[in-house]
Amino acid sequence: MELRSGLAKWIADMLDFRDSMGFLRRKRENVMRRFDSYCCESHPGASVLTEEIVRGWLASEASRVAVASMRMRANEMRALANYIRAFGGEAYVLPYKLYPATSEFTPHVMTDAELASLFRQIDREAASESCDQAVRGAYSVLFRLIYTCGLRPQEGRTAKTADLDLSRRELFLRKTKCNAERIVGLSVEMTELLAKYTRRLASASPGGEFLFPRRDGRAPTANAVGMFFHVCWRKADVNATRGDVPRARVYDLRHRFASAVLQKWADEGRNMYSELPVLRAYMGHAQISSTLYYVHLLPENLRRSPGVDWEKMNAIVPEA
Repeated sequence: MELRSGLAKWIADMLDFRDSMGFLRRKRENVMRRFDSYCCESHPGASVLTEEIVRGWLASEASRVAVASMRMRANEMRALANYIRAFGGEAYVLPYKLYPATSEFTPHVMTDAELASLFRQIDREAASESCDQAVRGAYSVLFRLIYTCGLRPQEGRTAKTADLDLSRRELFLRKTKCNAERIVGLSVEMTELLAKYTRRLASASPGGEFLFPRRDGRAPTANAVGMFFHVCWRKADVNATRGDVPRARVYDLRHRFASAVLQKWADEGRNMYSELPVLRAYMGHAQISSTLYYVHLLPENLRRSPGVDWEKMNAIVPEA
């Protein structure tokens, strides 16, 4: 990537550093290339990241991109400034109250009845010939894997056959969020279900790369998996007769997994504070604050549990 501004070296070094830490580079390169061009045109020769430069560039971008993309650009400016300051340079750090990271979707933690109804509908839909699966019923296994292992949707749909070890009851996840890797354990029931499924997969798609392939052998797209889920959720929802169908996404299966684990720990009287790092590692969170997010989604009776030390937990989550 060719950079020409007075900040070019700082930008290139920061991208290389973040690349070495496992962050995906392509999107950031595109954003930083635009920033470099802005510096060349509006602040030629400037070698210090000033407030005028940062705010001027964000203002110029605000008219052409969505709010979510503006938050990403603001985060990149903070990352660049912090990198420069860490190596002794001078830089303006954009306050977090400007373009803060916010959730545009309130997660829906499914009840037992909703979950059971959903999976009954998934089984019906997955058995249909119209569903683009190399093995009929594959989506029944995919969604159970996402739920029982607390996977991100893309971790399930792009799982590879070579990374499944049924003898050790493990699934190796490659290049997940932030290019990280981790191993998740499988329950006995999930292992047995996968054993039956993979025998059918070996006949339908011998030597295939993906664990849940489409008929053409490729991994199912995020859009296809999401649309399948929404159809099943709409048809299965137990509140449909009241006209009160809560919004839900595939990702909410991961939320449900986390809340179920935390509820189990609370029922067993475990110290939630000491157990959270275990859940953090299993779910692949980079920060413990991401795991704490699930505690705040739990029912009020669990939030009052003596196992939840709110003073300690709230101290972990920095204020915006």
